[in-house]
Amino acid sequence: MEVKFDLPGLPPSSNALFATIWKTKRRVKSREYVEFEKLIHAICLMTPNKPLLKSMKGRPYKLTIEIFDRTWLFKNGKPKRTDIDNRIKSVQDSICKAWGWDDSCCVEVTAKKCIGPVVATKVTFEFLSSDNLR
Repeated sequence: MEVKFDLPGLPPSSNALFATIWKTKRRVKSREYVEFEKLIHAICLMTPNKPLLKSMKGRPYKLTIEIFDRTWLFKNGKPKRTDIDNRIKSVQDSICKAWGWDDSCCVEVTAKKCIGPVVATKVTFEFLSSDNLR
């Protein structure tokens, strides 16, 4: 079974997920990450087949993330340095949290930079049966 999510914009980088309160030396979720989690939760609430999706809890899955941007390769004529792997954690954790899925059930991750007319993120969870794991 495949579950697909279309997200607007870029997910936050793993470098921007937490902030430190220097007085107490505590780490807290950044404002950007909290807002992203709220967006994911709202998108999940609008998804059909909620009981079926909640039943995927504990099932192994493959995760594919495609991030679209017009300027992946160059910005102002110079090569752009953008790590795609920094975008995986925020997406996976937020969607898994919204559905109650366990991110440790992930058996494969594919992340792709794609050239597209608008900045967007497409996420696919492919849930596997025990036959697919051999």
